[in-house]
Amino acid sequence: MRAHNLTGVAGAHVADLLFQIFGLTAFGLPVLVWALAWKWIRSRPIEAAWVRVGGSTLLVLSLSTGACLITSWRPWHGAFSSGGVIGTLLADSLITSLNPLGTALVTGVCLILSLYLLSTFSMTALRGWLSGPRAVLHGIGRIWSGWRVRRRAKAAERARLRQEKEKARKEAQKEERRRARQAPAEVASAAADFAAMGNGVCPRGRAR
Repeated sequence: MRAHNLTGVAGAHVADLLFQIFGLTAFGLPVLVWALAWKWIRSRPIEAAWVRVGGSTLLVLSLSTGACLITSWRPWHGAFSSGGVIGTLLADSLITSLNPLGTALVTGVCLILSLYLLSTFSMTALRGWLSGPRAVLHGIGRIWSGWRVRRRAKAAERARLRQEKEKARKEAQKEERRRARQAPAEVASAAADFAAMGNGVCPRGRAR
């Protein structure tokens, strides 16, 4: 049976072995090998070589474990697990000891640590990377704070206007009640003056 592989039967067996061991993470192994070869071609020294090796190993293991945690999908008609044998063993062992949430946390921490060990990442570089987003967030914060200040000022102005309207309404009601109390007395006084004039008596406060 002819192997449908660019590197023939040998390539098919190596690919099958890597897929069985590492699962879909095997696709990342050529990238790591290519990065190493690129360093050698450019004759550039590999700084902290053992640290990079440890980071690469940790990256492969964490990705294989994460693949098993995320999905139980078995590619190529169930030929192998998405995380391979290593990912399955690590995921089952960690879940037994730490439960799913703890396993996810440990796997995530290992993944971040592996990226830190493999790259030129540093806190100084992180500060430079985050300076742009941080400036944007500060600008958004200033806009938000200004909007809240304007909103509070408008709310205070509306409250002041409501208080003034309420005060004016109460004063108008008070004036209406005062006039309502004075109206019967004025009517009675006018009636008394009219009756006195009819009887020929000089009304109060008037000269005959």
